[in-house]
Amino acid sequence: MTPEWLQGGAMTTLTVKNVPDHVHKKLRLRASASRRSLNSELLHIIESTLEADQDPAAEAAGILRKARELRSRFSGELTSAEVDAAIDEGRP
Repeated sequence: MTPEWLQGGAMTTLTVKNVPDHVHKKLRLRASASRRSLNSELLHIIESTLEADQDPAAEAAGILRKARELRSRFSGELTSAEVDAAIDEGRP
C-alpha cells in the first residue's frame, strides 16, 4: 500500500533551520515514543495539524451542535445576576 502523500511521484523537500535544542530533543523523544524517524514524526505532526484545520465550517458546525446539546439540558433563561454569580464563582 502506497501512502497517500507518495502517490504523486516527486516529493518536495523542506528544510527546517535554527531549531532550538530543547525543541529538537522533544521531537526526538516524541518520534522515539511513536517508533518513527524524526522525519516521519515531523510529517505526522504537519499532516495531523493540517487535517484538523482542513474544514473550518465542519469544526464550527460541531461546536454549534455541542452548544445546542448543552443548551437543551437546561430550561428557562438565566438572569444577569445568575450569569454574574457564575462568572464570579469561576474566578480565583
